[in-house]
Amino acid sequence: MAATYTLNLDILRAAATLVGDVRSDGRLHLSRISRRSGVDTGVLSRITRRENNPSLHTLGQLADAYKLTVDKLISSG
Repeated sequence: MAATYTLNLDILRAAATLVGDVRSDGRLHLSRISRRSGVDTGVLSRITRRENNPSLHTLGQLADAYKLTVDKLISSG
């Protein structure tokens, strides 16, 4: 059985907060994250609503954008 991974939103939120990509109400500013990472806002929206799991490529884009490692961004599921 293949391992599945989910995005650790707490880590993403912490990294995004440092660069101003979180709204004043604490929600992720998906359009800013999209511009920074190159990940489509619709993809980000589905991932953050837990409707889809991110691909390794998407995790890599987010990790690069926020100067994190992929393993920091994932939660095993």
